[in-house]
Amino acid sequence: MNHLITRLKTDMAEARGIPAYLPALACTFLMGVGFSLTMTFMPLFGMQQMGMSSLMLGIFLTVSSMFEVGICSWLGKLSDTRVDRKIILLSASIAAVLGYILFAFLDNYYALLLVSITFIALATAVFPQIFAYVRDAATAVNKDASIAISVQRTLFSFSWVVGPLLAPLLIREKNYSLLFLFVALLYAVIAVVTVVYLKSYGRPAINEDTGQDMAKPSRMSKPVGRWLLWISIASFMVFETSNAMSGIAMPLLTTADLQATDRTVGLIVGLNALLQIPLMLGFGLLAKRYGNAFMMKSAGWFGILYFVLSAFAESTWQLAACQILNAAYVSIVLGVGLNYCQDLMPDSPGAATTLYSNATTIGVMLGGFMAGSIGEWIGNRAIFIACAILAGLGLLLINGTSMFRSKAPVNVAESVS
Repeated sequence: MNHLITRLKTDMAEARGIPAYLPALACTFLMGVGFSLTMTFMPLFGMQQMGMSSLMLGIFLTVSSMFEVGICSWLGKLSDTRVDRKIILLSASIAAVLGYILFAFLDNYYALLLVSITFIALATAVFPQIFAYVRDAATAVNKDASIAISVQRTLFSFSWVVGPLLAPLLIREKNYSLLFLFVALLYAVIAVVTVVYLKSYGRPAINEDTGQDMAKPSRMSKPVGRWLLWISIASFMVFETSNAMSGIAMPLLTTADLQATDRTVGLIVGLNALLQIPLMLGFGLLAKRYGNAFMMKSAGWFGILYFVLSAFAESTWQLAACQILNAAYVSIVLGVGLNYCQDLMPDSPGAATTLYSNATTIGVMLGGFMAGSIGEWIGNRAIFIACAILAGLGLLLINGTSMFRSKAPVNVAESVS
């Protein structure tokens, strides 16, 4: 333990040497608070304030997510080739400001959907781009970005503890206008910090005919790299699908099957979020010693154990005790997984982080649909069994990447297109 603490202090001291690291952390925290507020309360806004039906809300969220994936993918590739990442960060932040101000005042379903697939979809690029910026900054001064990104990801998780605590102060009698204006203010601060503190890093020269970096030859001479990338992305998506499904199933199991209160659900969720903070830092250190691939395999086993034990939990204290396994699972998938994906595409951190972010978004979409279907027809405990199967599938996919490990990393120009 003392060795881990000493190593953590050393690595964090090195991370502080990364240019504009603290301002980037500030942007990450503010973005996380905004994410936690909008993602948690968007369904309630749609149904309580806008009067959407379940079908209308489902269409709204699904269509919005599809545009987010498409726009983020395009911007991710653009940020690694032709456009300064700082410009994209600034543009996405300004889009968020405009989008959430419009959300605060518009009361038409179709107008809100239009805002969601334009301004808000563009705003989601802040997440992958701020993480890719830290990778750029670390590379520029020849520092290891892994622990810096682990700290950054931990701070993002902590913001999800803070955000919901602010919600009661921002929501007035099922009116969410103040909440959206507050989120717009957060992104306005991010825009200011981006302009004042974040540095610009030049993009490589691009051959317009081939789309490849002219500074060095493509490292995608063989198709193996593409398989490694897409199998890894598929494993992240499967892991996140199971995580989203369990996030829906846990409150239902707690209240409907175990006859507990909403307050108990809140305590269990809060416990999980608090456990993730030290675990993300600890697993980040372990990943440096044992490798990202080993940690991702460990995540699969943590997930399987958590889902199986939760499926057979007979009391809330058993479900609460299982949260250490869940926190370990989520901490590795969301923390180490990001570094794992960036390491596959070291020359294209924007595209790598965007692919990871998109896999998470798609996983959440699939998780919501699958959890609702399974819970409706079979029961809440069956959702956890399905999650265990998915975690096992993710583990098999991660193990499957070992056959490609000896090959070169992926080149974004050939893989993402």
